[in-house]
Amino acid sequence: MSRIDTISDDFVLIIIRYRLHFQRESRDEIDRRKKLAQLPIQKLSEESLEIPIEQIYRPGSALDMPIRPAWTYEMTKEQLEQQEQTYFNVKILFNQI
Repeated sequence: MSRIDTISDDFVLIIIRYRLHFQRESRDEIDRRKKLAQLPIQKLSEESLEIPIEQIYRPGSALDMPIRPAWTYEMTKEQLEQQEQTYFNVKILFNQI
């Protein structure tokens, strides 16, 4: 087997691997979707499109922003980083605070 045959075999495998596979839909399903697509679009009011921020970002939820622990200018960089790392481990990883 020559190198060209090997390359072409690999190429064929790549083509088969990434080929799109479409499922055939029934005629009833196609007709149902066509009828649904012809229905008029119902416009919603602006109020119904708005969501209160409290509904998304609830205090204590997973999306709650962590609060930086208290620090002073007298603290060294290492002390501050250690304090923040401890806070992170307790608050974020174990959700204890």
